[in-house]
Amino acid sequence: MIGLIVLVVLCGGVSAGSHSLRYFLTAMTPIPGLPQFVAVGYVDEAQFVMYDSERRELIPRRSWMEEREGPENWERKKQLVRGEEQWMKDYIQILLTRTNQSVGIHMIQQMTGCDLGDDGITSGFFQYAWDGEDFINFDRDQMVWVTPVQWGEITKNKWDQDTPRNQGVKGYLEGECIEWLRKYLEYGERELRAGE
Repeated sequence: MIGLIVLVVLCGGVSAGSHSLRYFLTAMTPIPGLPQFVAVGYVDEAQFVMYDSERRELIPRRSWMEEREGPENWERKKQLVRGEEQWMKDYIQILLTRTNQSVGIHMIQQMTGCDLGDDGITSGFFQYAWDGEDFINFDRDQMVWVTPVQWGEITKNKWDQDTPRNQGVKGYLEGECIEWLRKYLEYGERELRAGE
């Protein structure tokens, strides 16, 4: 949970007239009393959705999200986040091996999102951290993964070879993410635009 808070603080806001969509996902080794997986979504600085491994339900955090999102979309999003939950829990085991760790508290975090500038220019990012440190991120211009750590090279080489996945990530960042951001801005227009 601490790592999740760090990610929220690090991402910061965007300038007035600009808007952002952010998703923060954290999976960790089991700790009694804490969910093993948490996901939250933000439009600008307003949390609009959350999910955790204990409730296993996608929970709207803004009335406009609950009112405007249809049941089909809501179910689809719930299944997507459950898939990410399973993948991230499984990937913890892989990273424990790659980092030669077997005991202790460890976490993998995913931060993804996009920005829409008041000038219409868009940007997007998809990145992971391990135990609060940068692990790997996607370079959407080159369509490759970049890692600052030597043990991340195995993941980088494997993911770089998965061209369809990389095209999907790029497509999401440049298209679908921006479309959803615009949709959420429309859903919560009064509340979200009041912050400008």
